[in-house]
Amino acid sequence: MLFRSDNVNLDSGEILIKNTKNKKDRYVVVSDAMRELLVSYCLIRDAFFAESRYLFPNASGDCYRSDWFQRYYKKFFSDIHPETPVAELPAVRVYDLRHMFASNVIHKWVDSKEDLSNRLPFLQTYMGHSSLAETAYYVHLIPERLSSSEGIDWESLNAVIPEVRYEER
Repeated sequence: MLFRSDNVNLDSGEILIKNTKNKKDRYVVVSDAMRELLVSYCLIRDAFFAESRYLFPNASGDCYRSDWFQRYYKKFFSDIHPETPVAELPAVRVYDLRHMFASNVIHKWVDSKEDLSNRLPFLQTYMGHSSLAETAYYVHLIPERLSSSEGIDWESLNAVIPEVRYEER
């Protein structure tokens, strides 16, 4: 997944992300605050890399490789948490940040006692999932403390993603 400059609309805050999982194209709309940061960033970026087709070009104007992201993500985490040795940090992919986003949104809704049955379709659309089951999957990844939450209709969600029964042979 590459962020190309021509796929970013700085007026509307829409970013077209092409060729994602399952070869889909998706639009993501950023907040007004993030759009303002992007506008400021692009003014500086264009002064140095006007010819680059990438939104975030490396020093030579090309796109960053995934190993660069991995290395710097660990460095930034280590800078914030110096008590954790870099060697002990797990590998992190950009896709993992997507999982974290979905989980954090669901946590926020649960903490504010939102009805997840009503909210999950919004997250489904935002994340570009083709079915509610793809989005409901994230609910099953979040910690056990949510099992008693009033904001989750487990019966409805279990109908979307039924429990898998292990059959002994």
